[in-house]
Amino acid sequence: MPAPAKATGLVFRIRPVGQQRLLELGELWQYRYLFLILVWRILRVRYQQTVIGVAWAVLQPLLLAFVFTVIFGLLANIPTNGQPYPIFVLSGLLVWLFVAQVFTQASASIVGHPFLVTKIYFPRVILLLAAIAAALVDFCCALALLVLLMIWYGIAPSIGTLFFIPMLLLAILTVFGLSL
Repeated sequence: MPAPAKATGLVFRIRPVGQQRLLELGELWQYRYLFLILVWRILRVRYQQTVIGVAWAVLQPLLLAFVFTVIFGLLANIPTNGQPYPIFVLSGLLVWLFVAQVFTQASASIVGHPFLVTKIYFPRVILLLAAIAAALVDFCCALALLVLLMIWYGIAPSIGTLFFIPMLLLAILTVFGLSL
């Protein structure tokens, strides 16, 4: 008879489907290093595939803002209530590009990682959160461009700027919910 296996001290709790909570924060904290590795991997792959690297996070919104400024500002002459058109366009484009990028990557993240999902156990929501965090890095780079343009045009932030963080959190939660 073979010798019995030594106890490793690990305890696995298997619960019925109806008793599991949707989001276990303790479990997410346990897998925080996997989350960081996934975010780093997404960013590294994204910027290695472009010739200009990280500058793409700034160049893409800048070029789109230029196109929208030419089409809607110069040709269509749409009013902006006295704001410079590049600032007006870029402030809307930043949020739109963030939401579009997160929704595209997060909705395909589980399907795009079948080797991880089928081979090992980890909270699958980490894949969605990693896609959101990677897009947030791009958003921060483009936000720095918006701040530089505001300085260039001499525009000081108003009291409405205080609503930026809650609105960004609302956008993150909306895209997270849609991606789930």
